[in-house]
Amino acid sequence: MLGIAAGAIRRRRKRAVITRRWRLIAWLMKNLPDAVYHRIG
Repeated sequence: MLGIAAGAIRRRRKRAVITRRWRLIAWLMKNLPDAVYHRIG
């Protein structure tokens, strides 16, 4: 999600299209237990 959103921000776009796959990944990252989240990143 960051790749698409970051590119849109750098190019000063008003909208960025976030695909279903990246929404799912964002949802999973938000709902991971803290221990697992910190191991990933």
